Amino acid sequence: MRNLRFFCCLLLMWMPFVQADFDEDDRAVDLYQITLPASSEEKMLLRDLWCNNESVCYGEGHFDKYVLSNIKNMKINPNTIYQNNRLNIYQKKQKLFALHRAVYFAKYINVAVGGSLFDLIQRCAAPESINNSYARLDFDTVNNLKTMKISFFPVFKNIKTGDAEYMEFTFIRNGDKIIPKRDLFSPDILLQKDFFQNYGIRCWS
Repeated sequence: MRNLRFFCCLLLMWMPFVQADFDEDDRAVDLYQITLPASSEEKMLLRDLWCNNESVCYGEGHFDKYVLSNIKNMKINPNTIYQNNRLNIYQKKQKLFALHRAVYFAKYINVAVGGSLFDLIQRCAAPESINNSYARLDFDTVNNLKTMKISFFPVFKNIKTGDAEYMEFTFIRNGDKIIPKRDLFSPDILLQKDFFQNYGIRCWS
């Protein structure tokens, strides 16, 4: 009985710290969230996620056409994808669709240094850095959660050495929210106006 009381006391002492840590994480997520109402096309894509016959349901092909119609005025040069001899035709097409989706969302992600994430990568990162971007569908079978992972891999320069600095910005599209991953640079690019100074980097050229 004495051991049981001792264990209960330890448990009560430990629980507030667990709860505080959980709350802190939740506040961070709320702080970093971007609200972007899902389009009707995006909702249909997630509804018909396993569509194999797009004549009877809304599949990824329909969504990719919608995305392309929305980014046709955004200048990207995907020649590096077409010229990649390690990819077959199908793989090149899938990579191109993934790039288009990432670009589509990038124009809605505003960064603290000014403008959209797409604008920042195009004007400040190494040439064709945007071509390394992708957005892919994810499905959590345990929680029945349909999301989209959106990743960007811009290359900047170190202020002191001029060496290439490879960065990763990754976001999760969940419903009407775009949520940056906390373990990467993603939250800081949204919040820190001095992001470049803080990380000791500058534009590529």
